[in-house]
Amino acid sequence: MKKEYTIKFIDYDGKLLKKEKVEEGKIVHFFIPKREFYRFIGWKPTFLPRALKDMEYKAKYKPKKDYDKNGVPDEVEFLKIVEPILNNKEFLKRLNYKHHGKTSVYEHSFAVSYYAYMMAKKLHLKEEKVKNTAIAGMLHDFYYNDWTKNKEKRPLFKKHGFVHAGEAKENSLKHFPKLMNKRITNSIERHMFPLNIIPPKHIEGWLVTLSDKYVSLDVIRNYKILLSFFFKKYQ
Repeated sequence: MKKEYTIKFIDYDGKLLKKEKVEEGKIVHFFIPKREFYRFIGWKPTFLPRALKDMEYKAKYKPKKDYDKNGVPDEVEFLKIVEPILNNKEFLKRLNYKHHGKTSVYEHSFAVSYYAYMMAKKLHLKEEKVKNTAIAGMLHDFYYNDWTKNKEKRPLFKKHGFVHAGEAKENSLKHFPKLMNKRITNSIERHMFPLNIIPPKHIEGWLVTLSDKYVSLDVIRNYKILLSFFFKKYQ
């Protein structure tokens, strides 16, 4: 009777992924584990296709996106930056605030923040500016109330599109004072450029402005969404 060997596959955190008994000389079934935001690059030690002895393999991974080459996925760093905002009770209310079409303010803000953050990473901005960009993106539409439920008639330049940036700035300073600084404040206040005439003062603000326009392209594709900013019957 041939000898059997124990083959173990261990994940990066020490968790057992797979364990099997394989008869000596028989094929060991190779498999590829999954880790969010990482790409599997092999086993350590080098995988042996046949069972010749007891073996323990540990999975090796590489970040899918790592523009600053620090070994940590950009997505992981992003989530760490914006986590205090995402889990905030007041910000969570934005899941029920309608933005464009069926998109919530929460979803829109997350998308704008992520794309602006990734642009900052690709431009190899300093860590503090990258952080500013992510925070400003998350809070750029943190205005007071769901504007689609406002029945009050307002003059054109008092409508949502013209005033919500200022509201978002004030609301952000109120609910997230420890996260705010002058660059973030300016980025939020001026993200509606050119609708708000004065352009952003800092690179973070320009990235949030560009990301907001990109994410909001559904307005261009659907004229009813655009009209909803001005006329109640389209909201």
